[in-house]
Amino acid sequence: MICRYRYRVSGRVRLAGKFAVPTNGARFDFELNEHGVITHLIVEASVTDEAYWPQATINPAHGVSFGIDIPSPPALEIAQFVLRPLEGLLAIYGLQGINKEHPAVEWIPENDEEQSRLKLFSFQRRSIETDDAELRPLSFDLVARSVLAAFDARTIEVPLSFYRKGLIDCHEQRYIEAFYDFFFVLETVYGQGKFKKAALQQAFKSSAALVEIVNRVVSDPEFMTVALRTRTLTDAYAQRFGKLSPEQILDELVEIRGLLHHHSSANRTERSWNPDDHQRFELEAVLIQQIAFGIVFRLAEPFVFDECHESTFLSLARTATGGR
Repeated sequence: MICRYRYRVSGRVRLAGKFAVPTNGARFDFELNEHGVITHLIVEASVTDEAYWPQATINPAHGVSFGIDIPSPPALEIAQFVLRPLEGLLAIYGLQGINKEHPAVEWIPENDEEQSRLKLFSFQRRSIETDDAELRPLSFDLVARSVLAAFDARTIEVPLSFYRKGLIDCHEQRYIEAFYDFFFVLETVYGQGKFKKAALQQAFKSSAALVEIVNRVVSDPEFMTVALRTRTLTDAYAQRFGKLSPEQILDELVEIRGLLHHHSSANRTERSWNPDDHQRFELEAVLIQQIAFGIVFRLAEPFVFDECHESTFLSLARTATGGR
């Protein structure tokens, strides 16, 4: 049996030729477009142990109609460790990234017996956007008020920009960058120009408004059910932050900022981090995103709900609807 992983590649690297390269028990190859530009990385290995074949189970549990167990063969587990340094090495020549999180997986039987015993031939995990028709409609008055308020809201443009960039990074699962974007919202609005750890922690904790925002976030039932959208995140939050006060949470966020602000190859402790290991900081990014939202909403509210803009909107609405 052959197990093949197919990873999408971004960047523009054009090859003059190619062949499969064996290493660490796996074979690495590349798919090219008609111009010789790399589009996909192919990693495959022979799987002789049937324990590593995919298993499909009908009705494995109550409420679940179909279950899939996809164990990773040892050679391909080793290949996973190769992908990050390979990505970095090929970046020298123009490669931008390898989509390591969502490869297409294919099992290729090598004889008729394997063909008859294999229950699943291919599989791929992917993120799916909510269908447009299922999105909750936004009241147009909020959009119109934002247009009317935008000129005056130039004074809060910077924290709004940091928040917007954080949303983009979260959507792309770049949680390290997202954490920094959202942290800049806190620092810009409540940092009092402080940068050293102790001074910044004190500045954050001395703001009653910021402490109240943190308290509202961690007290909101929707934070636990919507923002912490998986059992893994919920359990990690309970262990990491669940028993901390708002002030202690702010201290922790500054500590994380300090961790991500420095790096050393000599640091082999638990404080070492990898710029590609975004999943490690997903919880921190999700938590600080909620806090940053509370901040920018508090900043935007006086502009968007200004009585003058409300009056203008109502006048425009009456004109647009013929006075109805």
